[in-house]
Amino acid sequence: MPKPNKLAFLLILAIAGSTIFSAYSSLDSHFLVSSLILLPFQVGATLYLIFLYWSGQLKGTSRFQKQQQERKP
Repeated sequence: MPKPNKLAFLLILAIAGSTIFSAYSSLDSHFLVSSLILLPFQVGATLYLIFLYWSGQLKGTSRFQKQQQERKP
C-alpha cells in the first residue's frame, strides 16, 4: 500500500493529467498550435525522467542498482 503522501501526489498527477487531456482533446485549432500547447509538458516530463535516471533514483535501471551496491558496506 502506498504511503499517504505518495498516494496524494499520484492523485494530483492523475487529476492534472486528465485535465490536460480534456483541454487538449477539445481544441479546435491547427495541429501545430495544439502541439505547441502540449510541448512544454512533454519536455518537462522528459527532463524530469532524465534527472531521475542520472541521479540514480529510477528503480529498475543499472544506475539505481549501482548506487544500491555502493551504499552497502
